[in-house]
Amino acid sequence: MQSVELITLYLLGFIMIGVLATWVRLLTYSRKSLRCSPKLEEIRKQNDDLIPRVSIIVPALNEEKYIRRCLQSLLAQDYRNLEIISIDDGSTDSTLMIMKSIASSDQRLHVVEAGQRPSGWVGKNWACYIGYNNSTGDILIFTDADTVHSERTVTLAVNHMLQENLSAITAIPKLLSEDFLTRVTLPLLSVFLQTKFSPLKVNDSANKLGYFFGSFFAVIRGHYESIGTHREVRMEIIEDGAIGSLVKKRGIKMKMFRGENCVDAMWARDRQGLWNGLLRLLVPMHKEQGKKTVPMVIAIAFLMLFPIIALPGGIYFAFREETSLLGIFLAGAALVTLCVMMMTSVFILSQSIKTTKKLAIGSPIGATLITLAFVISLLRAHKPQSFAWKGRMYV
Repeated sequence: MQSVELITLYLLGFIMIGVLATWVRLLTYSRKSLRCSPKLEEIRKQNDDLIPRVSIIVPALNEEKYIRRCLQSLLAQDYRNLEIISIDDGSTDSTLMIMKSIASSDQRLHVVEAGQRPSGWVGKNWACYIGYNNSTGDILIFTDADTVHSERTVTLAVNHMLQENLSAITAIPKLLSEDFLTRVTLPLLSVFLQTKFSPLKVNDSANKLGYFFGSFFAVIRGHYESIGTHREVRMEIIEDGAIGSLVKKRGIKMKMFRGENCVDAMWARDRQGLWNGLLRLLVPMHKEQGKKTVPMVIAIAFLMLFPIIALPGGIYFAFREETSLLGIFLAGAALVTLCVMMMTSVFILSQSIKTTKKLAIGSPIGATLITLAFVISLLRAHKPQSFAWKGRMYV
């Protein structure tokens, strides 16, 4: 029995070292990605002579709490030649009334009612498509109704496109949340987003990865039409990422910027929103990768939870004479790994999410929630899944 325990402890120790090495790598890559990625506010020279017509498209469904701030920030832009198309996607609250009230005092804002969504369209795709049909701009900017923009956001975006001969750009927003559980989950979630959708990958012409953040992306009208508009992705749950992928596949020149100083975006608004948001991330992966998602979820589970479980286990064996050294090693490696996890959270909180570093203490809670959501989603992968995300039902 003792030999079995020793073998098990050796195995757990090796696994722990692998998990620790992975977290060190994630921390290192996150630092590199944030340090080396271009920032939207960094520009060589602002050119005010060329001002192409810009249409900002804002789909909204039951956004009475956020829509006023969003539209006011867009109307406060220092860019002169723009229009804002705000689309009501069937709101049952006062969203439409608020939009019409703001539009009555500023002719640049046009309010459109999307009407009944046709069969086969999911999420906000239909509202975005209606917005495009009612727009006149040479450059289309898509953003969400719960975002807030600095007054120079549009000017910076257009100048980058003109100066660097870009046909499309997107900006990583500063993610906000009103819920404690979401706030302690966002840092670790952002680590994986920074790793998977890093600007270092998207901006590399040799890399096939293309991605847009729905809170802010701009594309030249002709190129948007050439990829099929939102009609082409009408059944995609994460439509912004799908459009970004299409743009990259078609060889259209695009670039991703860090936009935390220019765009604030609300992520999950409550605990249910957090849970559904995590499900929303994984469901498309099931659809695209099938069984390949299984090892990914297992790997995430080990990365997130193994150090939390291994630490008390190592302490237990450290107090047993025959396994004390192995127990100390396992507990020590687990403790170091947890410290690296929290260091990674602190770095993301300070550099990307830009909020109090104290939230890093909640990393174990965030890790548990992410793992549970991914595992449960995986177990239900063979069944039709439905969930709500920001007021819209996804199936």
